[in-house]
Amino acid sequence: MYSKTAQVANKPVCLHENGPIPNPEKMKADGAKWLWFMTWHTSFIDSNEFNTASYLRQVYNSDYLLTLDELPDIYNYGSTAPSENTDPVFDIAPAKALKGDINADGQVNVTDAVILQKFILGDKSAKINDAKAADICEDGVIDIFDMIQMKKLLVSNTGKTPETPQPPSGQQTQPETPKSSYKFEANKKYTEYNPSYKNSIPQAGTIVKETYNGINGSNALNVYLPYGYDKNKKYNVFYFMHGMGDSENSLFYNDNGEMQRVFDNMIKNGDIEPMIIVTPTFNKVSADTFYNAENFYKEFRESVVPFVEGKYSTYAASTSKEDIAASRMHRAYGGFSMGSVSTWAVFENCVDIVGYFMPMSGAHHWGTGNPDPSALARAVDKAGLKKDQYYIMSATGTDDFAYSVLGPQIDGMKNLSQFEYTSDFSKGNFWFILANGGSHGWYHLRQYIYNCLPFFFRQ
Repeated sequence: MYSKTAQVANKPVCLHENGPIPNPEKMKADGAKWLWFMTWHTSFIDSNEFNTASYLRQVYNSDYLLTLDELPDIYNYGSTAPSENTDPVFDIAPAKALKGDINADGQVNVTDAVILQKFILGDKSAKINDAKAADICEDGVIDIFDMIQMKKLLVSNTGKTPETPQPPSGQQTQPETPKSSYKFEANKKYTEYNPSYKNSIPQAGTIVKETYNGINGSNALNVYLPYGYDKNKKYNVFYFMHGMGDSENSLFYNDNGEMQRVFDNMIKNGDIEPMIIVTPTFNKVSADTFYNAENFYKEFRESVVPFVEGKYSTYAASTSKEDIAASRMHRAYGGFSMGSVSTWAVFENCVDIVGYFMPMSGAHHWGTGNPDPSALARAVDKAGLKKDQYYIMSATGTDDFAYSVLGPQIDGMKNLSQFEYTSDFSKGNFWFILANGGSHGWYHLRQYIYNCLPFFFRQ
């Protein structure tokens, strides 16, 4: 509808009446740039019938949309001089050498962020007065990565570029991240994160929605970029697969986005190093969820990894099979429920390109057959790997219906020489965390990730 309307009008157009609010990610994918939308009142916004509370939060926190508090004073835009004229004023102050000061008014604030976002989204009305100031990453291109750095500037107390020694051209100063004091435990027990980890912090990562053409057609995934993401720095990658009935959006947006805030806090507090976190989906493989979980590894190997690591800064020198295999110890895969089934399948079929695995509340072949620990052992032998070249942190709860199947599988793996059972990964490669009273849901999933992820990428 947007494309047809815009072609006829040949000018900015608005969605002047709507019931369900348009999805920002679909708008972005379709190139829809509505000037504004006006949602009908009462039950269309104060009940869950048309626009749920969680969806409203997702919409109004989307980087693709501007809210009222993000708009500049259009009647005195770019000028601090008093005027009796009520017409818009567009006299811009002389340009100053201040990184991020896009409208050249001598300060870095939300006005600059608005202009930058409009420019990146292709709004021809966005006027860049100082291209060098807009190219915050100093890589010769004004893109989403400059927007990420702009957010970093805005959280500073002064709103101006911090007065720190400037790195060489093309590099961006990174925030100081506390070095992890994490030490391996020989018998890691289940713990829960401090309630403060649920809180938003200024050092928040950014989630980017991506689409790619894979072996099963067009598909989507989300990419979490840590605060201060730098294209000139290499990052480890954690791929997470959802369960039945969920999607690539579930991990980051369920329960008001709590998991994203947990990741932010874990990085800030030094529990984990800054890393890229990717949430693909197996929903496009077929109409059979059980089949999808077992067989997504093909799309993961052939489509997802090359797409993600060809675009973002990881340890893969290129997307060749050789370079992806060579960087396997900087790549992890995990999942919950049917996503755990997917994780065991990735271990069995892709252990040659993945070094760390986090299967939670789901067993090998769950839904299609019986767990086969010996098949996992044979995959290790086929890849010619030593015991210090692959690691597994698994978890579930005593009240989780998956425990009755996953528990026996874990016991079977303990009897195989390929798996050395200890959470001290300086001595072994395989551990299982059991949460007393843990159930099959998002609350315990988040706790499992908090418990397991700090063990990864330590070797």
